[in-house]
Amino acid sequence: MTAALMAIACALLLAVLLMSWRWRSSSQRQHEALQAREEHLTVALWGSGEQFWDFDLARRELHLLHAEEADGEPGLGLAVTSRQAVLPLVHPHDRAGLRRRLRAHLRGDEPLFNSEHRVDADGDGTWIWMRVHGRTVERDALGRPRRLAGTARDTTANRHADAERRIASEVLRSMSEAVAVLDHEMHFVAVNPAFSQITGYNDVEALGRPFAMLDSDSDGRGGILRQDAGRQHWQGNVWMTRRDGEEILCHVKHNGIPDSGGEINFHVVVLSDITEQKRAEQELRYLANYDALTSLPNRSL
Repeated sequence: MTAALMAIACALLLAVLLMSWRWRSSSQRQHEALQAREEHLTVALWGSGEQFWDFDLARRELHLLHAEEADGEPGLGLAVTSRQAVLPLVHPHDRAGLRRRLRAHLRGDEPLFNSEHRVDADGDGTWIWMRVHGRTVERDALGRPRRLAGTARDTTANRHADAERRIASEVLRSMSEAVAVLDHEMHFVAVNPAFSQITGYNDVEALGRPFAMLDSDSDGRGGILRQDAGRQHWQGNVWMTRRDGEEILCHVKHNGIPDSGGEINFHVVVLSDITEQKRAEQELRYLANYDALTSLPNRSL
């Protein structure tokens, strides 16, 4: 009887130990899975440059979560910080649009809440552009939205860059000089409308083709731009050939655009057709030095 009880006790002890080991293993796996998910979230937040926000509609409480390098120094690991924040002041010109988009999502007309608007995040009068994405993540017993969550990104720099590109594009389109952008192999990447007017090649015909298609050997200087492509700046008068075969004299300004390593990967070329100007100058010189009736040299010559 004692031996049987001992056997039962040993079996129960083994069962308890086995269950404890399985529980510890399961808990460890769950902990490792949770830690891995947190690491993935941290890396995703840091890599995207966005911050996570969580807004309680009933309490009007805003929580922000973002990842940054520990102590602000690279190589020391990533850390996630969470804080409660006040709702930032929205620019007066953007408030109506923000309310309209938010109400459309809360009514269920839009599955997502998307908005790009200006806010005074620090309360110092500096307006920055924020692009916000989110959705309803919690509802009350009546199905009304109670909590929103999503991500936000500062797009001020992108906005300024887009504005600069639009301004540069408008300037190029309005220029009377032909402007062409070439890659490091001297093939056309972009041209403005004046380029088509001066050379006869539209953008579809020019893009991807070499600059050599404009070469002329009338003055024995064909391909001079290719010869000077290694120089960052160059200018001079060069004879070139239009699409219809007519030769024109162009004043050429060439600027190489170096990258961060100093390599010139793009070239900007500005062409001005000075053919008629040079012909007028030659005619004036002729009239000043030769008799118009006899074509003989006059006293000034």
